[in-house]
Amino acid sequence: MANDATDRRRLCFLDTRHLEGPLVEHLDVWTHGGKRIGTFDGVVIDPREQRARYLVVDRGRLFPDRCLIPLPAQLDVVHQALCVDDDEADGAKWQEFKRSRFSSFDENTGVRSA
Repeated sequence: MANDATDRRRLCFLDTRHLEGPLVEHLDVWTHGGKRIGTFDGVVIDPREQRARYLVVDRGRLFPDRCLIPLPAQLDVVHQALCVDDDEADGAKWQEFKRSRFSSFDENTGVRSA
């Protein structure tokens, strides 16, 4: 998973400000069971595989409490939300997202930066 040192070096964080399309605004993230998890805050990608690996979801109310939720997820256009396959809304198994563990990704050049 993303806490493995080798994995972290190759994965990059792309926050919602850099996404285009229906993901421009912060979306709510829900389980398929109908439990709200939090707000979509970005995505962790593997630039070598050109693939998204994790959603970054903020579960905090007053203070940020961001976690990594493994993909896949489905976009619910009608409700403007993302639905994840994981039905554990308490998130005991989801890892804490620490921004410093991931490089930034420049989508124009495909180059990572610290």
